[in-house]
Amino acid sequence: MKYWRGYLVAGIMLAIAWALHQFAQAHSILVDMIYPYVTRLVINALADWSGAMSFCLWQVAIIFMVLLGLVSIILMVVLRWNPIQWLGWVLASVSLVVMLNTGLYELNMYASPLADDVRLTITDYTVTELSEATIYFRDKANELAKQISRDEKGNPDFGTFEELAAQAGKGFEYLTYEKAISVFSGSTAPVKKLSFQLGYTLRRDSGVTVPLTGEVCVNPDVPTALLPFAMCKEICHRMSIYTEPDAQFGAFLAGIYNESTAFQYSAYLTAYRQCYDALLSAPTSTAQACAKEADSGVNAQLRADLDDYTDFYGKTNTARTSNARISEPQETDGEETQAPLITYSEYETVADLLVSWHIQEFVTPLHTEEEAPFNPLDPSQVDLHVGTQQ
Repeated sequence: MKYWRGYLVAGIMLAIAWALHQFAQAHSILVDMIYPYVTRLVINALADWSGAMSFCLWQVAIIFMVLLGLVSIILMVVLRWNPIQWLGWVLASVSLVVMLNTGLYELNMYASPLADDVRLTITDYTVTELSEATIYFRDKANELAKQISRDEKGNPDFGTFEELAAQAGKGFEYLTYEKAISVFSGSTAPVKKLSFQLGYTLRRDSGVTVPLTGEVCVNPDVPTALLPFAMCKEICHRMSIYTEPDAQFGAFLAGIYNESTAFQYSAYLTAYRQCYDALLSAPTSTAQACAKEADSGVNAQLRADLDDYTDFYGKTNTARTSNARISEPQETDGEETQAPLITYSEYETVADLLVSWHIQEFVTPLHTEEEAPFNPLDPSQVDLHVGTQQ
């Protein structure tokens, strides 16, 4: 029986992790009310602790565990330990990490979406509205592309990695204290530079967040123009913002509200590319024409940085819009609507969030008439004849 104790411990811990997922899924409202706030507090404390070290603590821990595993294999051979028993305790160690990560972070997948926290209403939108948002982001990126400093090769000069990391939290602080969005009140401890980043670069991965140490680490091979956005995205994950579209949208907001031009440019560049990809993926001639129009207005500086985006992430980084999401133009009173409708389907892409934000911030206010102040002597607001007749 002693040979199977490790397997028993591993099974118990995996069962606990599974039970936590089942409970959170069945009681998502309760989880949303408590869990993200508790996890942010714990991760904040871990970030303060690990932030005292300039290196990625979790990578050192992995190296230590690998070396410990190799030493244990040697001891197993020399001391003739039972390999079945040894494997059981290895699985128990891995299961412990899985259980702790589940309890500390993974259940955030059942919390409410970021749109609820930032008071954003997500609706279906037309290809025309997607195109308008794309052009808006392009124009902002074009404008900022001319303002940033560049080196002799034309690459953005944002300073050192450490300088950017120190600035990354400013946008989150503005969102928390000026915009009163509490979801961004998590740790803004500086981002760390990822070591041994080749594997991440080959996978086109910009970084990683490790809740168990409170660390966010970014791949230094990310093109300079995209580095500020990558930093903000990983900080979003540390703030218990779980899904990738939510983290990317949170990074966009933190970027545009950062006082640094570098972060603003990185945010608008990425938003443009994501919406542009959404246009390209929409299987309609209207969308293709809009994508061509948007691309034709890109200036030389932005074009160079978009090429770096493609070189690092590839041509299909943004999740594609499926055919099922595109409906044919509808007729209203004998007239065809302006463009095919894109049906929103619970976080298909970050483009859904970006377009809805653009509509809510810039389109809807233009079509909302300002309510006239109440005037008791205005006959259009008050019937002045009531009570005057005998």
